[in-house]
Amino acid sequence: MTAGDWLVALLLSALIVVASVLAWRSQTGPAEKVIITAGGKTVSVLDIHRDQVVDVDGPLGTSRVEIRGGKVRISASPCSNHLCILRGWVQTTGDSVVCLPNRVAVTVVGGDPYYDAVTF
Repeated sequence: MTAGDWLVALLLSALIVVASVLAWRSQTGPAEKVIITAGGKTVSVLDIHRDQVVDVDGPLGTSRVEIRGGKVRISASPCSNHLCILRGWVQTTGDSVVCLPNRVAVTVVGGDPYYDAVTF
């Protein structure tokens, strides 16, 4: 390859990196609300900026949803594997925490939708 070929390859690589970063950053809007569903039905729509704890009833028992500092998590659940608790805090538009055994889901929503590689 000649020096000109290397220059073109370098410029194209830089262009791809810059375009990817700009596209990724523009896909997430500020988180505004938390939607809590149980058994496929919306139970609550809450402000993510208001600290609170909500108990949500599911078929196995009560799951506890905690909102604090613009983040949300499931802090207690009657399920056996506790993967929903291990998921930890989420705060980005489009993120969710789901307790499949108890059929409880918590989703962060905002002004702009979040797209990942699958939905894009």
